[in-house]
Amino acid sequence: MKYMKYMIPIMCVLAVMAGTGCSYVSDAIEGAIMERSSFSIEAENLGGDNIQIRWSELGSGQNFAGYEIYITDEADNEYAGYELVASRYYNDLSANLDDSYTNSYTYSDAGRSGVYFYRVGIINWDEDPEDRTIENGYSPEYDEFDPTAFETSSNYAGNTDIDKISGYARVVFE
Repeated sequence: MKYMKYMIPIMCVLAVMAGTGCSYVSDAIEGAIMERSSFSIEAENLGGDNIQIRWSELGSGQNFAGYEIYITDEADNEYAGYELVASRYYNDLSANLDDSYTNSYTYSDAGRSGVYFYRVGIINWDEDPEDRTIENGYSPEYDEFDPTAFETSSNYAGNTDIDKISGYARVVFE
């Protein structure tokens, strides 16, 4: 009797899933449990090989580390894995992806054909500035007493996490 109040909702969920046999039901439940995307983006083929990705969600706070741009690693497959196109320390260092007010990225992507999907990640440092220390796995570049000395490419790779991820945007390459 003590656990009956927990069993009724669980039984209802199982009955719905078993009764429909439909993946949409389990997707809906999973979507309610997990936040799949935090914001929307737009992607546009500007002609030729030039692609522009735009978003309105801005990074914020003292732990903001930058934006990352991803593309599916297979054509015509929205469920494929993703590969990194650009980030603060990868590919296009002039893109200002470390600036929290950046809201677009344009680049040239030659040699693709088909439909690809893009996503944008907002990346945060995993420690507050005062906790970015050698003891917490950070390596200083210049002065270990300057918190910004820990904002390096080697620390970025090992000491950041995705804070928010966008939904996907579709682009056709011809």
